[in-house]
Amino acid sequence: MDRQVLEVSREFNALLMTEDNDFGEWIFAHKEKTTGVVFLRYEAKDIYEIINTVINLLDKYNDSLSGKFTVVTVNKIRIRDIT
Repeated sequence: MDRQVLEVSREFNALLMTEDNDFGEWIFAHKEKTTGVVFLRYEAKDIYEIINTVINLLDKYNDSLSGKFTVVTVNKIRIRDIT
């Protein structure tokens, strides 16, 4: 199923936003191609804070997230090239 989600994101040239940490394995260990992933790591109580963080992330970085694996927590954003 994860592979199919990655295929759809590539087909539409879309950034994949997920809470599923399996995508990191697909991209880095299995070398699956992607247009970019934003992985959200947060606790349920932090939902409103993570929403604001994602809005700010998209406003600030916009198109530069393409080809990146981005991990977003309430307190930190880590952007890494996918190689």
